[in-house]
Amino acid sequence: DVAQAGNVIFLKRSMRPGFAGIDNELLYDPKTTLLFGDAKASLTKVVSALKSLKKRDINCKVVRRRGKLYVINKKNPKFKARQG
Repeated sequence: DVAQAGNVIFLKRSMRPGFAGIDNELLYDPKTTLLFGDAKASLTKVVSALKSLKKRDINCKVVRRRGKLYVINKKNPKFKARQG
């Protein structure tokens, strides 16, 4: 269910409205991330990226800084790692 999801990835070819000309309310949800392009190719890239993520402590967060992904841990500031 989309209402219970933490993050939503919305695959779309362009910003044009759908066949019926009706905007989707999900596009305006703050949890939604738009991913433009071919759905099959984009989904394949997203799934492969998620598979490559390493398991981390529950307090770890993945952040992007200067184009690189880093893993930080607020409860243990000495923990530093680079993802990928």
